[in-house]
Amino acid sequence: MKTIKSRAYKDRLKGHKDTILILHSPDGPEGHLLVSGSADGIIRAWDLKARTTKFKLQLERPEGKQEITCYSFQSSQVFVGYSDGEIVSYSLEDGHLIGIFKGHTGAITSIKHMNNLITSSQDNTIRIWNLKTKECDVVYQFADPISDFIIREHDIIAGSWDRMLRIVDLRENTIKDTIIASEQPIKCLEIENNIIYVGGCEMIIRSWDLENSQCKEFKGHRSWVLGLKVFEDYLYSYSDDRTIKVWDKMTGKCLEEFIGHDDGVTCISYAAFMLYSGSYDHSIRSWDLVEMYKRIQERAFMIKEDIESRRIETYSRLMSKKKGKGKGKGGKSSKKGKKGKK
Repeated sequence: MKTIKSRAYKDRLKGHKDTILILHSPDGPEGHLLVSGSADGIIRAWDLKARTTKFKLQLERPEGKQEITCYSFQSSQVFVGYSDGEIVSYSLEDGHLIGIFKGHTGAITSIKHMNNLITSSQDNTIRIWNLKTKECDVVYQFADPISDFIIREHDIIAGSWDRMLRIVDLRENTIKDTIIASEQPIKCLEIENNIIYVGGCEMIIRSWDLENSQCKEFKGHRSWVLGLKVFEDYLYSYSDDRTIKVWDKMTGKCLEEFIGHDDGVTCISYAAFMLYSGSYDHSIRSWDLVEMYKRIQERAFMIKEDIESRRIETYSRLMSKKKGKGKGKGGKSSKKGKKGKK
């Protein structure tokens, strides 16, 4: 069955003048607040119900004009990663600088939070920071740049340019497992239970069962996969091919494809029962999830009906052949019987 492509995005939020690096829904997928951050250091909060900009912040870095590579929102702060390896925290109330975390020597690739701040970089390290002192407590050194990582209760799962997944035991500070998870450099990770999804430069998404190392492939993108998210029953992927794809996690089949951006899609989030996406094209676009669910259900119903119809058709054809053979045999034996009596 061919994937039905949806080109009609519902809305377009205008205002940013550079790549959208992050979309964040502080009130969850049912809330009407969306916060965006772009590569030019501007943060906007969008009231999706009133269709207005709630506030706008311009973040000023005290030294130089290094490129912003990533963002992470945490409570009333935003943490910003730069191309020179520094992480700076700002207040979301007025944009003033709170603190600087120095230690990385390469571009920051991901910023996440547990009890402390955890960051990865192209300098081949993952660092754990003390939020109060701004000092680095732990450094994990790897052989290649780290593109993304996932935090579990006692583990960090790191994906790197060397195609490897490495599971770091935070209690023992040791690498307890490695998986060759891709055929090209890894760019993004997502996890649900014991299934980890891996995307990157080979256009194929792979899911790995961490319990038995079984792999499943999701094929369909035509360029690098830049991000992955599991939401409700589906896996969402966004790519440099300008599309967002929606996948059946169990079968690996693409169920829906959103097309509308003029350049690669860099981030997604869920708010006001809609899917929002940011892009290199400086725009934020929205897609109707309710309509998508209906389309997927309708297509699933049509497939089921088609299978049932074919089954009935095949059964009827087989029964018709059997009846035809039975009549032929009966006819011959009947004639022979009549001749014998004479």
